[in-house]
Formats: sequence, C-alpha cells, structure tokens
Amino acid sequence: LLLGRQRGGAAADRLAAVSATPVPVAEPVDPSWSDPERVGGVSYDGVRVSAGDRDVLRGVDLDLAPGERVAVVGPNGAGKSTLVHALLRFVGCSEGSVRVGGADVVGLPREQLAAEVGWVGDDAYIFSGTVRGNLRLAARDATDERLTEVLAGVGLDGWLAGLPDGLDTVIGAGGRPVSSGERQRLGVARGLVSEPRILVLDEPTAHVDPASARRLVDDALAAAGDRSVMAISHDPEVVERFERVVTLVSGQVVPPGPAS
Repeated sequence: LLLGRQRGGAAADRLAAVSATPVPVAEPVDPSWSDPERVGGVSYDGVRVSAGDRDVLRGVDLDLAPGERVAVVGPNGAGKSTLVHALLRFVGCSEGSVRVGGADVVGLPREQLAAEVGWVGDDAYIFSGTVRGNLRLAARDATDERLTEVLAGVGLDGWLAGLPDGLDTVIGAGGRPVSSGERQRLGVARGLVSEPRILVLDEPTAHVDPASARRLVDDALAAAGDRSVMAISHDPEVVERFERVVTLVSGQVVPPGPAS
C-alpha cells in the first residue's frame, strides 16, 4: 500500500510539472487579421525556399492585387507548387516573406490562414461521409444555406437536387460514387465555403476532360466573385481565362517579353 502511494505521488508530481511547463510554441495572433478594412491580395517579397542545398524558389517578387486573377505557368520543377506551399505555410521561407492582405503568413494561426486562402488541389480529396461534412471541413460553422449556395455557385445545384438525402447523402468510399468532375467542383466549393479573400487553384483540371475543364474553370471564376484568384496550370484552356500570366523558370519569375 505504501509503495502504491509513493508511486501515485510521484506520478502526480510529474503531471503537475508537465502542466506547469509553458507551451514551447504558441500559435501567433495577428490582430489585423480580423480588421474588416483589410482587403485580399498576395505579396511575395524576395522569397527564397530551399530544399537541402538547392533553391526551389530564388528571389521571387510577385504581387497579386485585390480582385486580380493571375495564372502561374512554367515547366515541371520550376517551383510553381512551392509558390503555393509557401503561401499556405506548408514550407517556410529561407529569405523574404509572403503576405496575405498585408499580414505576413508567418504571423497567422493556421486556422486563420485557412480562412484567408481557399485552396483547391489537383485531385480534391473526398472523405467517406456526408456532403455537408466534406464541405464543413473548411468552415465548421457553415450553415446549410451557405453550403447550398456554394454548391450552386460551382454548378452542382442539379447534382445536389438529385441526391437521395441532399446534404446528408454519404459520398466517397462506401457511399455514393463521385465523378472526377464532381470531385473537383466539390473541391472548389470547399475552397470557397469559408468566404476566403484569395482562391488558389492548383492544377484544377488535371483529371478532367477538356470540355469539362473549360466549364469548371469558368464556374470557379464566376463563383469566386471579386476575390483574388491564383491558378497554377499547364492547361492552355485555363491560362487563357486569366488576365495576367506569370512564368516561373528554375525558381525565378521570368520578366514578360516585349509585346509582339
């Protein structure tokens, strides 16, 4: 009994010591993030991102104005995806900074950054669960009205109306099958549901046929409204829909050539 008390007391002391230990890294809080006067826009200022002894991005300066739509192109390995990853803070900058609406992404808690930047990857993942649950991954408090509105905006209103249980319909593994086009549109809807300031489309048409790709991009841009949009793409059908094209080569922004 005495031994048990001694062990219990020692365990309690260890738990108390752990509880009293300060959190080593706290999520930053940028008070300007919630400022309603802030507007969208992205700014890369002298960004360098390294992988081992190689620079993936080198001295990148790039501004995306509020409401502007920019396509980023370049050969494989040019650093296009890394450009997005630096914005989303999936990778850190060795030099320089990335700002969203004037706030350095390093100073934004991840939940806030996810609300600022809606990201759609090249193969939107669908979890086994309801339509509602898949969309609320981006905004836990989104109302059914908001979810229905976003689905209509990306051209899935007819699809939703045809589901047996509406937003409660289970999709994905073990549920209702979802086509590649529907999956990408759901990804766009998920990227917009939190009402972000910037929408990032990272190879959004990689697994969609050309005719569907055109409609997907047109619907995504229409649904984005006055938000800033940045697209990473090899697809000419995507690129021609953007007002400005930025070319990356070997991790650097290539200045535009003279007008022909």
